[in-house]
Amino acid sequence: MPVGPKPPTDTIQISVSLPFRDPVGIQAFVDSVSDPNSPNYRQFLTPKQVGERFGPSAAEINRVASYLAEKGLKVKMVADNRTCVIAQGTVAQAQNAFNTSIEQFAPIANGRVSNNLRFAYTTPPSLPADVTTQAMYIGGLDSFIEIKPQADISPTQLRVLYNLTSYNKGYRGKGMTVGITNYVGYRLSNIALEYKKYGLPAPPGGVGSNIVVKAVDGVNVGSNSPEVGEGDVDIQTVLAVAPLCTLIIYDLPVANDAISIYAYEANDNKADFISESYGIHQTDKFYDAAHNQHVAMSAQGITYMASSGDAGTFDVPDFPYPRMDPEVLIVGGTTATTGVSGIRTTEIGWAGSGGGWAVYDVPTNVKPPYQSKFTIADPYRAFPDVALNADPNTGYDIYVGGTLTVIGGTSCSSPTMAGALAGCAQQIIAAGGLKKDKNGKQRFGRIQDLLYYYGTDKTVFTDITSGSNGSLPNGKPSNAGVGWDTVTGWGALNFAGFVNRVMNYSTITKMTVSPTSLMGGSSATGTITLNKPSPFGGTLVTFTSGPAGITTPASITIPAGASTGTFTISTIPVTKVTSGTILASANSSAFMAALTVKPPVLATLSFSADPAVGGTTVHGTVTINGPAPAGGLLIDGVTDSKSAIPVGVIKVLAGEYHATFDITTLPVLTKTIANITVRANGVQLVRPLHMIPTSLIDVSLSPSSVAGGGVNPVTGTVLLDGIAPSHGVVVQLISSNPGVASVPATVTIASGALSATFAVTPASVAASTDVTITASYASVTKQAVLTVTPPVLTDLSVRPATVQGSSSVQVTGTVTLSAPAPIGGVTISLSSSMSTMVTVPATVTIPAGATFATFTVNHYGVTAKINVTISATQGNLTKTAPLSVTP
Repeated sequence: MPVGPKPPTDTIQISVSLPFRDPVGIQAFVDSVSDPNSPNYRQFLTPKQVGERFGPSAAEINRVASYLAEKGLKVKMVADNRTCVIAQGTVAQAQNAFNTSIEQFAPIANGRVSNNLRFAYTTPPSLPADVTTQAMYIGGLDSFIEIKPQADISPTQLRVLYNLTSYNKGYRGKGMTVGITNYVGYRLSNIALEYKKYGLPAPPGGVGSNIVVKAVDGVNVGSNSPEVGEGDVDIQTVLAVAPLCTLIIYDLPVANDAISIYAYEANDNKADFISESYGIHQTDKFYDAAHNQHVAMSAQGITYMASSGDAGTFDVPDFPYPRMDPEVLIVGGTTATTGVSGIRTTEIGWAGSGGGWAVYDVPTNVKPPYQSKFTIADPYRAFPDVALNADPNTGYDIYVGGTLTVIGGTSCSSPTMAGALAGCAQQIIAAGGLKKDKNGKQRFGRIQDLLYYYGTDKTVFTDITSGSNGSLPNGKPSNAGVGWDTVTGWGALNFAGFVNRVMNYSTITKMTVSPTSLMGGSSATGTITLNKPSPFGGTLVTFTSGPAGITTPASITIPAGASTGTFTISTIPVTKVTSGTILASANSSAFMAALTVKPPVLATLSFSADPAVGGTTVHGTVTINGPAPAGGLLIDGVTDSKSAIPVGVIKVLAGEYHATFDITTLPVLTKTIANITVRANGVQLVRPLHMIPTSLIDVSLSPSSVAGGGVNPVTGTVLLDGIAPSHGVVVQLISSNPGVASVPATVTIASGALSATFAVTPASVAASTDVTITASYASVTKQAVLTVTPPVLTDLSVRPATVQGSSSVQVTGTVTLSAPAPIGGVTISLSSSMSTMVTVPATVTIPAGATFATFTVNHYGVTAKINVTISATQGNLTKTAPLSVTP
């Protein structure tokens, strides 16, 4: 029942959760990094890398943090994965920041009003749209989150029961970090009692020195809350099997926001294993926000596990989280009985073992890839995955309030699993079976995928085939049976069997490289041979190489069942012969192979022209049999002939395979050979370049058609294929019709020149005539044709153009040719458009050698002005001129 506003000065802690920018991408990454058959297996990320690759933008998460700070709240954490901001402040500040009001309520139980007040917002909290539109969950504004703890076998008996031989071999968690998610009070003073009672080895700093308490909201729950036993169970069961591990207790008061603790654990990224012994009931938005943090932890390699519950299948709908999260290993319970030494007498499924599935249609609760072969719970996540003793009747020895107490429940089995896995991991790491990822972490990550693959292996699991825990959502009974079931999952883990299966690794017996000698810039193929087929999860082979420029992949994974694997070795071009080595390592075995990298050498030498005309420039091309190294490859070029200028230094640019260069030749009088030599890296190529004297290649006329008579000049040009030698070149000229077109007898092309010109004189002709001009030099003859045409009528004029009829003014007409008239002259026909008033002679003849002739235009009296056209015609060509006659 409501009892009024929560005091505005009370302090509360708030979390704002943002979704991943790429939720599909990070889930795919987590599935890949958790899949033992994936080449990406256990290549985990840091929280910062998770944020950069998959989280919201830095700008968006920072806007949220800045807004909260502006509202007076103290920002305690901006998660590196960018999905959560944790802040602390007063109730008044929180109400202002999230536009809501917070009231207090007194729960009613058994008809009585409780003094244990709770609080909650009365209107849904929100953030301004300009801050973010993606806040998926705002936690900490209510204390109605419901959590439920999920407590006579001694630690010594327990280690025998589950074959935890790593403990007796000295692997007791040293170097590993286990985390506990805690919401209730506990007392660290109980730990010394446990260590003394069971003779547990103390860390170097003494009992308790390996325990770190991290108060998520600044309050140490363990010493500031009543001791109820749950926290003591979690702590002491871990230390019972891993007394030398580093134990981090992540504290958050039970009434506060669980998102804060998950985000803190992910951001801290210190724990290799984390156990939670609580079931949570909250909103769908909470489940999605919590799942995001668990996805992030899987991406970082953290193995998170939780107890399955202590009420069988019955409280699954009430406390579904984190049981329904595929990223969390869910540990169920058994009833185990042993002899004094710990040897198993019987073990059946415990009736209280939480199991089945939660019928919640939220993105979190989906069937994971490691359960792809199961159809019983479709489309939901089924649990538990594994089980350990949890029955209170066969419970665990725990100190509570300084008194030894027997406690049961899956709240014991989950942290026991975490501590036992820490010892196993230590042993596997010591044997080289758990390699460092790129961030230096050696972690199992989401271990469910591996356990489900091992599920039917009787050396790894003790299959629990009897016992039941209630009814499933589909109405069927939940019974233990052969294989996986909803009471105990795959059964009880045989930890020694698990270690042996994981450590059943292969070693390298051989590595070959082909070819063993290669040109820099090319690649070779390496082959790794194992002593036996690679086990499940594959065999990770790492490489180092040297010197710089010989590069291998950082690692390859030889897949399960394969005995060999290949990799590529790349090289860069080198300037000298370089000896390198490749070192392959896998599971404490190593093998080395040698590789020789050679510099490029000359391959071919070619010329753009061979033979070449002396006096011309020839392009040479030199190729090498590999790419040139950094800085390029310098090649010396020389010639042994005075007829070619020395080549000099040729440079093949870095990465290129060829270079071109110019060879300048000199004019020669006879056929000559110049030997061109190129040298580089101790190799030389010699090729002869044949040079021949220059030759006549063309004679041309401009224009090639001209009217005879010499008025229009014609220029002839003779052309060589190379420059003329020192004494020049004399070319003989002949005209096939000197009377029509005459040329000089010779023309000289001067030394160093390619061409010379000469004049062609065309004579007047009466008809179009073709004349062939022939040029000859050194037995080479070239010809050109000149067309000489007769002169043509080009103009007709009448002066004056206006006259009075019958007056004494004489009118003269003039006809003009394009060139002097030939012998016999040129006759032009004349006519008048009004021959009654204006008359002209019928013809006019332009005499030989002349270019024009005149004629008289007669005119008569008129009564009105007339316009007359005088025409002159030569063949098809007509010219006209106007004449006006006035009264």
